Amino acid sequence: MGVAVDFFLFSIQYIVSRNLLKFLSLIFIGGLFHYSVLLVIPLYFLSATAINVKLYLAAVLAAMMLAIMKFDVVAMLSILDLGSLVQRYNDYTIILDVGRPNIFGPLILYQLFFILFFLFNIERIRYRSEYVIILTKIYVLSLVVFYIFSSNSMLALRFKELFGIVEIVLLPFAMFLFKPRWLFISILMFSSVLVFLGCIYFIKLVRNYSMVFNF
Repeated sequence: MGVAVDFFLFSIQYIVSRNLLKFLSLIFIGGLFHYSVLLVIPLYFLSATAINVKLYLAAVLAAMMLAIMKFDVVAMLSILDLGSLVQRYNDYTIILDVGRPNIFGPLILYQLFFILFFLFNIERIRYRSEYVIILTKIYVLSLVVFYIFSSNSMLALRFKELFGIVEIVLLPFAMFLFKPRWLFISILMFSSVLVFLGCIYFIKLVRNYSMVFNF
């Protein structure tokens, strides 16, 4: 999936320049590595020049409330006749034995903090780059979709990873609001290390590799 996400990240420039052909070309190439990247195609229709902050704040709040109430979107979708997709989802669920993710875990709160930070400061940052608005929108949507599909960890985390990749480009823009900048860079580096360690601890990445070497 990593290569597919890279193609998506590279394609964002064509959302801004409104070049549909180049955007779709990169997405379809990424789809050859992992078909889930095709889910980002609707993002092309987002505006890269304006953002309704209240709308995106409301979207986060509404999605969070659905997650708190344990609203099962996946169960509702299963009612639809989606053919082999339903069977494929059921197979994944059985194999991975997935449940509900922690909707207020440290990594989620970390992302929520930066989402609020960018939404409330978007007017002060947007002039720094033509990509700030579209990156912010995608970053917000990554959390919204995570909450909506939180009834199943597999789907929630897959969507979050796919859309949330933009944070590696977006978060450094926050340094323009901090003086001295080295302080923010230090904080960002420290928090990045914590996120990395959190991924190892919560997702248990190391354990999967240790199985290969019989540790």
